[in-house]
Amino acid sequence: MTKIFISYSRRNRKYTERLASYLEKSFDVWYDKEIHLGTDWWNKIVKEIEKCDHFIFLISESSVISEYCLKEVELAYELNKHIVPIQIQKTVPLPANLKWLAKLQIELMPNRVTVAGLNKVYAVCLTSLPPKSSEYTEIHRERDLKLLDTIWNFIGSTNVEQLCIQVQIGRIDGTLFVVELLGNYLPLRNRVENKFFHPKIEEKCSIFDRLLDNLHLKLYPYTSLESSIDKEGSIVSFTRIKDSDQFSKLADLAIPLLKAHRELVETSKAILPEYEFPQVPYLGKYTFG
Repeated sequence: MTKIFISYSRRNRKYTERLASYLEKSFDVWYDKEIHLGTDWWNKIVKEIEKCDHFIFLISESSVISEYCLKEVELAYELNKHIVPIQIQKTVPLPANLKWLAKLQIELMPNRVTVAGLNKVYAVCLTSLPPKSSEYTEIHRERDLKLLDTIWNFIGSTNVEQLCIQVQIGRIDGTLFVVELLGNYLPLRNRVENKFFHPKIEEKCSIFDRLLDNLHLKLYPYTSLESSIDKEGSIVSFTRIKDSDQFSKLADLAIPLLKAHRELVETSKAILPEYEFPQVPYLGKYTFG
């Protein structure tokens, strides 16, 4: 049975119990029912998150500042779990460390559990999981080939490599990074219908997405938007890394991103050999440890 982990604040206990009672009719639901402390208790939390298929985070004023809720959400993110955020109060400002949640589809179910809200949660959970490799049919292959073709318009080899080189020299093309990758590609991938059916391809693509988003979060505080005029007299905008003390650390973020991209390509080629990747070699400016 599909497993769901619910992360919640103790102040929202009654809401959590109500939600769980409905979800338990179709899912194996786990949430921390007792107040525990110590290593053994946290290890239990970790194991349950590792086992879950869906991680539901109940967003409230108390949960977004809860030390343990934040640790649970961070772990679910690191483990690439399917995160389903549900806002259970009308207005909840997200702190800076949770701004990335806004990129997901946040279900609104303030104050009480509703039939309409439950239907949305059911739909998201039932349609998000890819089939096992043994259940990978021709219909799944065709669907994944189309999705691969769509995303390759944004993350083709030259685009990713150009971005990595730009990060290392500290001058990033605003159109490529901000518009194409952050503005178009990541929102496209965040929609449920744009997940790969094959679990291995989805895993590699999700790792790449997470590293790309992390690159943005780490770069943003240390960059400034500037512009210049090109040879044809057009105005070109770009992002410059302005903090020299952080430059080398930020430049190093390009390495795992490019490595994840290569692994996505290699995995996709092995599973979907019929897809013709553009024969554009990597520029070879990077070495991996």
